[in-house]
Amino acid sequence: MMIFVDELTDLLWAADPVSGERLPVRREAVIAQLEKGGQRRAARLARKLPARDGVLVAGEIDALQIRVHCELQRLGEELQLPRRVAEWVLRFRQSRGSEPIRVVDVGCGLGYVVRWLAAYGVLGPGVELVGVDLNRALVERAGELAAAEGLRCRFVAGDALAPGVAGDDGRATVVISSGLLHHLPATALPGFFAAQRALEVAAFAHWDIDPGPWTTLGAWVFHRARMREPVSRHDGVLSARRAHVTARPERWEAYERAGRAALALYLPFGAVVLAALAGYAVLSWRRRFLATALILGPFTFARPLVAVAGVVLAARATTDLLVLGVAAAAVAAVLAVEPIQNRRWAAAATGTASRR
Repeated sequence: MMIFVDELTDLLWAADPVSGERLPVRREAVIAQLEKGGQRRAARLARKLPARDGVLVAGEIDALQIRVHCELQRLGEELQLPRRVAEWVLRFRQSRGSEPIRVVDVGCGLGYVVRWLAAYGVLGPGVELVGVDLNRALVERAGELAAAEGLRCRFVAGDALAPGVAGDDGRATVVISSGLLHHLPATALPGFFAAQRALEVAAFAHWDIDPGPWTTLGAWVFHRARMREPVSRHDGVLSARRAHVTARPERWEAYERAGRAALALYLPFGAVVLAALAGYAVLSWRRRFLATALILGPFTFARPLVAVAGVVLAARATTDLLVLGVAAAAVAAVLAVEPIQNRRWAAAATGTASRR
């Protein structure tokens, strides 16, 4: 089960859930929350944030949040998020004919997706574009950018899923978001989707990070290369690490079960072989002979059988054919390496002997 860890930017701003009035945030409370979650680097960054009488300076924090979201727009540009949203909305519109709709971007930040859609007009006529975010500073800046660009869209500060905030007609509303879901703990996701059903929205689509080790590595490389704010670099990588697994949970569980079953055999086998190799390196020649005769020799002959036995144990742990196929292919590749390499060595030795 994934433990939800706060991003630094999640803790720098707070508002009353009813009135929306901004609440003071104490720097030491932020540091304590981060340290509680093991976020030592984030805690060091928080100690450098400007505070007056122990309370974070609102204007400075707003400026930081805007800088961070400006850098986040680079990521949206790289991933072409507005194009993905436009393609989905256009497919949805085709199923409804020419009925007017309202597209509401939840957690819009600086409203890059909404402003892009408004600037290029790819959704056609009869579409109202609305961006909603709880952070009033971000919403105000988004509105300023839209006004400067002469765009037909609007931005609202508040809870997008509260009745009347983004609009009154739920059945004409399409709710979207990009990069929002990982900011919500798993326990909050059912309520998030239930609120959309309660509004009877016509449809909803949410784009977020697909978690995995390569995703985390890619996030680290991108944020180191493209981001300048230390907070952006920290939170960007953490976003990839804490993204929700939604698409393939059952298959990943099958991989885990099969892997554990195979490792129950492979790990003890490997430990004995490594111990014998270590002994071979330090023992006298007589004892080396014993290590070879009693352990390395028999274990070398047994290695293919052990490899196949691991696949059998994996097969007993899961019935997923794709998982079993991956396990069998991996074992086949491992078993093929030594014969191929032996033939190459033999060919090289033969060539050397013939030249002599």
